[in-house]
Amino acid sequence: MRDRTDAFLQTLGTTSVELLGLEQLDSRPGEVTVFISGSLLEGLGNKTSDIDLYVIGPVQPNGELVISKKDFICIAKHRLAGRRVDVEFWQPQAVAELADRLSSVVIGRNLDAFECEEIDFLHRMKIGLPLLGAPLLEEWRRRFDFTKLVRYMKHQASVNLRDVVEDLEGMLDNGDIEVAVIRCHDLLGDLCEYGLRCVGETNPKRKWGIKLLSKYPDSELARGLKERYWQLQVPDGSRIRNDAEAAREYIRACMTLAQDLLESTSDQPAAAGVAPSA
Repeated sequence: MRDRTDAFLQTLGTTSVELLGLEQLDSRPGEVTVFISGSLLEGLGNKTSDIDLYVIGPVQPNGELVISKKDFICIAKHRLAGRRVDVEFWQPQAVAELADRLSSVVIGRNLDAFECEEIDFLHRMKIGLPLLGAPLLEEWRRRFDFTKLVRYMKHQASVNLRDVVEDLEGMLDNGDIEVAVIRCHDLLGDLCEYGLRCVGETNPKRKWGIKLLSKYPDSELARGLKERYWQLQVPDGSRIRNDAEAAREYIRACMTLAQDLLESTSDQPAAAGVAPSA
């Protein structure tokens, strides 16, 4: 694991010493775990993407620019060699409460059990590489049922997808064609998200949806969904706007894709695997 961490940091042109030094985090061994995660680690980001560090431990940020979010996250912002570095601090009691909440959540009943920032943190902890306190990071990971997290996210995505399909049915019946065509873009986003949950993906960032599908080349579901997603996401806009029947055909095609996927996966347990590294 150490070799993998060092190799990744080398691609960023930095070291663990430099990153930990931004917040003097290497002075609390045994109490703190620090890991690097985010879009760069997943092969999704680019040269303008931030470096994302996460800290679990009884420490507070001491950087010059600190932002508090949702009353349970503090983020210290730095710059290193021209790139922004966000250091996100989580207190141990908050992480322990998150683990307990995941353990007790009832799939199908608790639809909004977690904030979006909490889901993002869980995903990033699952895939992160340790910079400090690797054994402590493994202890934390063992407290979380990531398979259950996928099931929770899949059910939530299926509810959202069914709601949009129902919306579109009503719009078609009422003749609201232009509104329905635009609503199809929401459907395709929800469709992509649901497909990703079906193959076990926990990254909640919708902006990476089409790229995340590409990380599952062995999944027939992911490959087929990506192809149909492209066809429906970028249709002939001029024809759709000027031909009511073409618009209806497009809307029905989007709805059919959603309904087919929901029906084919309704009894299928969500996968729990992690996509291969990019």
